[in-house]
Amino acid sequence: MNVRSKNSGKKQPKGDYRIGYARPPRDTQYKPGQSGNRKGRPKGSKDMHSEMRKVYLDPVPMTVKGKKRRVPTIVAIELTQAKRGFTDGRAAQAVFKNAREFGIFDQNEAEASSPSHALSDEFIERLSDRGLDELIRIEEELQAEKRNPKKPH
Repeated sequence: MNVRSKNSGKKQPKGDYRIGYARPPRDTQYKPGQSGNRKGRPKGSKDMHSEMRKVYLDPVPMTVKGKKRRVPTIVAIELTQAKRGFTDGRAAQAVFKNAREFGIFDQNEAEASSPSHALSDEFIERLSDRGLDELIRIEEELQAEKRNPKKPH
């Protein structure tokens, strides 16, 4: 029997309760409704996930296409890595790995072949009137086909 000595000044447990392994003294146990960590994490303090998210999403100044811009840190890092990828094979591999993980190469064919993505404004400006009319006619036919698809035979 492992009972406290009478000199400890604490009350002896009532009844047949034995103090020992996995049996702390009753007077030191949490009372019903009492929190285990009374002080706890202070309100307003951030956890590591929130802090890291803030680090990666905070805007930093960067020159993009000759203009000073503020972009999220993670975007700035990826743009810098992409520029380095032109001369460094390992940097290029890292960029492609990130793009693959992000799903850049998973777009469907409809998005890839969309005329709004395929033709630049510069290309359209160089078209003749006849070529532009033909392009508009083809685009209208495609749109009509999408609205009223033909049933297979």
